[in-house]
Amino acid sequence: MTSFASLALLAQLAATSPAPAVPAVLATRVQAAVAEQWQVPPTAVQLAWGALPAWRASDLEAPLRLGAIGRDGWLVVTLEPTGAPPHAVRVRAGAAAPLPVAARALAAGVTLTAADIRWESPVQWGEPEAASSLVDVGWEVRRPLRAGEALRGVAVAAPAGVASGAPLRIVWARNGVEIEMDAVALTAARVGEKVQARTTTGRVMARMTAPGIARIEGGER
Repeated sequence: MTSFASLALLAQLAATSPAPAVPAVLATRVQAAVAEQWQVPPTAVQLAWGALPAWRASDLEAPLRLGAIGRDGWLVVTLEPTGAPPHAVRVRAGAAAPLPVAARALAAGVTLTAADIRWESPVQWGEPEAASSLVDVGWEVRRPLRAGEALRGVAVAAPAGVASGAPLRIVWARNGVEIEMDAVALTAARVGEKVQARTTTGRVMARMTAPGIARIEGGER
């Protein structure tokens, strides 16, 4: 019969046993797969692993498949070695990326200045934001923000680009050639959004690049 002292010792050993480490070759492969999907350098990808299985030799070079990556960065990596059952492991992926935060407490309706924005580079879990979606001077604060709070998402909005019925300058660009034309906006739009406009030759769809200026790329009309 196993004594109480023996059971206590076994429990203590189990509690202090280190978790199985992630083989470096496997971690590198997962980093590379995520980096390819996100179009970033593999060295930019940071991984945080969930509960780890007992690794098999066949797992190290087995074909792997990435599941859908959630907004918080969690995904399932499935290892599919030949002649062995698949292994599924949860892992969280992120990247160190520029993150604008409020340099001080900001009220709703404030137009951001350079002094209002502080840039940090924490690990952001999930796919990095496109550079074009990052806040800039001239953006509008949509709700009260504490100092250090992230300036992204619904907390901020790009500056107003044009009001419906207002004059608009359209730039059409293709193969290095640019043509400018006057237009009237048929819809209101913020910078970065698409706007419908009427020119002397008809209606066009363009993207606001600055207040009062919109751009058509290639053959988009």
